[in-house]
Amino acid sequence: MTQSVKAYPFLGSNQEEFIQSLKNSVVPVPIIFATQTQTCKQLANQLARYFQSGQIKAKIIDVAALTPEDLAGPFFVYLTCTFFMGDHPKSALQFVGKLRENDPVWAEAIKSKYFSVFGIGSLKYKLFCKASDELDAKFTELGANRVMRVSRVDRNVPQGYEPQFQEWMKDLLDNMGIDKVEESQSLYETKVQSKYPFIAPPKNYFWCKLLERKQLSDNVVDGIQHYYKFELPATNPYKAGQHIAIMPRNHRQVMNQVFQNKIIYLDDECKQLAEPEQLVKMNVLAQEGSNLPLSNDFYSVWDLIAQYTDLHSMVNQNVLALLAQFARDENQQKELKMLGDTAHSDLFQKKFVQTPSKIGDLFQSYNSLKIPLHRFLEIVPPMRHRLYSIASSPKLIGNQFLELIVTDVQWDGINVKTGETVQQRGLCTGFLYELSGQLQWWALEMLF
Repeated sequence: MTQSVKAYPFLGSNQEEFIQSLKNSVVPVPIIFATQTQTCKQLANQLARYFQSGQIKAKIIDVAALTPEDLAGPFFVYLTCTFFMGDHPKSALQFVGKLRENDPVWAEAIKSKYFSVFGIGSLKYKLFCKASDELDAKFTELGANRVMRVSRVDRNVPQGYEPQFQEWMKDLLDNMGIDKVEESQSLYETKVQSKYPFIAPPKNYFWCKLLERKQLSDNVVDGIQHYYKFELPATNPYKAGQHIAIMPRNHRQVMNQVFQNKIIYLDDECKQLAEPEQLVKMNVLAQEGSNLPLSNDFYSVWDLIAQYTDLHSMVNQNVLALLAQFARDENQQKELKMLGDTAHSDLFQKKFVQTPSKIGDLFQSYNSLKIPLHRFLEIVPPMRHRLYSIASSPKLIGNQFLELIVTDVQWDGINVKTGETVQQRGLCTGFLYELSGQLQWWALEMLF
């Protein structure tokens, strides 16, 4: 055990007993997060990787999906944010309500367990970190054992909450009997380079082949409309009137800009540049509902970013606040922190809302950003499918063919470097337009 003075010393009566209970348990440690803006979910991902580097099994759980059975092991971690007048995130309201009522099922599940709470709030409000304080006290009242004091972090400090979170994680693992965690441990395995391998479809999706595209109308009245015809696998029949969910990819132009700016790296120190053709296997924990493959297969950096992050989504303040810590230029870092602070919403509105900007544009404007791949995948919003009404009937064209009529989404945007007006395409309609030139197979999901 380390002998250095810790910000979060062990508070229980018998640390050896706590450590032994962890060693004897076969149940993964629940990392429970309550979030309104995805911050605590991202921190839960970091903690899970930190646990993994210390050979500790963990399970990330959204508090909205938490059940008493999830607390079967000897120890759990709870991460939460506080909003406005001491409010809990909406996802936690049902769980908090049960605890306030001293629900006997939850009380029994929590009794005698070890726990630790991490909280984020703002000192601009009188009830600073009330949500984390309340649950820390409630868990103790119900008979649980506090491993270390509750962490109360101000999200508005100049250096951001990340350094404080890192300190809390290190002390937590030390209190759990983990002597040393290799901070520079690679989160990826790499092998020989190859030009963009054939990526597996996301979970619950299937491949289909685009056979034909035709332009049906011009942009004079109702916009440009295109006809698309797909060939489906024989195992995926459909009915007229159903919807199809298309999982798009980021446009090639946007992807090229990201890699040209050299912002993504394979290590935490950002010394090993992530090349688009580099094949990696991510050593991270699978999460419920995630579209990431998270298997033993290798994927190219290009595919992971093109398929699983939405670079076309609009900029929001939470993304700016998270990106700030990765800016190497001091002025860019200060600007990102200011624009990501809710106290400066007027400046954010003026810069990013009045003139809509995509997240992909940020990496041109703030070119000093250097981000590890795993953090990039956490910070950038995940890719979501787009729904389209099916325009065909299998009785007329057969079960293996499907037709769509799609109106293109187009608008005039601003080039962030030159200030010139440029035509922009919607993510999915632009993806289909790019796809039609190659008539590739791609992933879709049938929704009934």
